[in-house]
Amino acid sequence: MKKRFLSLFSLLFFFGLLMGPHPGLVKPTYGQQRSVSQMLHYVRSVSDDSLRQASVWDSLRQAGSIPYVVLDSVLFLYRGPAKQVAWVGDWNRWNQRTEQWFSSQALPGNIFYHLTRFDPHGRIDYKIIVDGNWILDPNNPQVQYSGFGPNSELRMGAWQADPIITERKDIPKGSLSEPTVIHSTRMGYKVAYQVYRPHPSVQGPYRVVYITDGHQYADPALGRVPIILDNLHAEGRIEPTLAVFIDPRDPNSGHNRRRPELVLHAPFQQFIDTELIPLIDQTYPTIDSPEARAILGTSLGGLNATYTAITLPHRFANIGAHSPAYRYNDSIDQIYVLARNHDFKGQSILMTTGTINDTEEGARQMRDLLQAKQVDLRYIEVPEGHSWGNWVALMDEMFLH
Repeated sequence: MKKRFLSLFSLLFFFGLLMGPHPGLVKPTYGQQRSVSQMLHYVRSVSDDSLRQASVWDSLRQAGSIPYVVLDSVLFLYRGPAKQVAWVGDWNRWNQRTEQWFSSQALPGNIFYHLTRFDPHGRIDYKIIVDGNWILDPNNPQVQYSGFGPNSELRMGAWQADPIITERKDIPKGSLSEPTVIHSTRMGYKVAYQVYRPHPSVQGPYRVVYITDGHQYADPALGRVPIILDNLHAEGRIEPTLAVFIDPRDPNSGHNRRRPELVLHAPFQQFIDTELIPLIDQTYPTIDSPEARAILGTSLGGLNATYTAITLPHRFANIGAHSPAYRYNDSIDQIYVLARNHDFKGQSILMTTGTINDTEEGARQMRDLLQAKQVDLRYIEVPEGHSWGNWVALMDEMFLH
């Protein structure tokens, strides 16, 4: 695992560079809060000297240190002409009317800042609001894509990147089919799906994972499932596995139908049970058993995966739920009643959630209910928000489970 924070050598070199002209500046100790506070002190000390300020700013940017992070401490920084600057992101649900963290004091030279702390293992999506305009952090090259476009990414000091999500050029690649459109009699409209099949060197019969919001799970900038499955197959860590990506969008208009489809919507389960699974099993060499079949989804898709486990136990023994939206509108209480009355014998569930304004409240309630029933459950919490950066890092956990 590659750690995404400055090494001790890099910090010492960086501070040595900055402190050269200032013999009175005390060198901070790595990993302590005063390291970040000291950086703020230093930025303040040069703010009235435009040349030195520019030099410090360029050094920070070249070192990849904006925002400036040491373990659990972070100094948000912005430089540019503005009347008002705010940072908004996962921690305040992207709500500019709540805790925006407006810079309480702008420094000379148009520098705005905010000093705060997060879990040292956290990874957070954010944007900067400059005089009402939402922008990516122009000094942070780290970008995480979401279903609504790109966001800047804050990687706290002890956060670790999983290499399994990175595309490799030295391994055989599977294939992702073009979209196939079928008419569902159960739902009364057309549905599109794509299929990932491993490289021919990975022969079937295949286990199959059915994935809702499939267009995003298959996207190399979002869910990256084909990349992850290629890596897992190449490393021999997973049995031959096929992935079926169900697209919630109308094939003609592009209208997203996920809200009716994924919220305790019986016709969608009937479509999977009586139309999609038989078609996949007829088309590909699959293992036709619930033990070799999984359902996976995020947010409303996680709610749907749990509902699918309850309504289609003869089809699915394996359930994966990323940040399940159990407390969404009319699903509140109903999904818990269904789960309480269902016998999960023979079924295994992996549930994950972030703890920064994610679905942790509802997920913990379901966790406690399932644990009380002694269901085969693995539960993971991470200090992240409701985002693809959270979910993609746990994708291999889903497939390996």
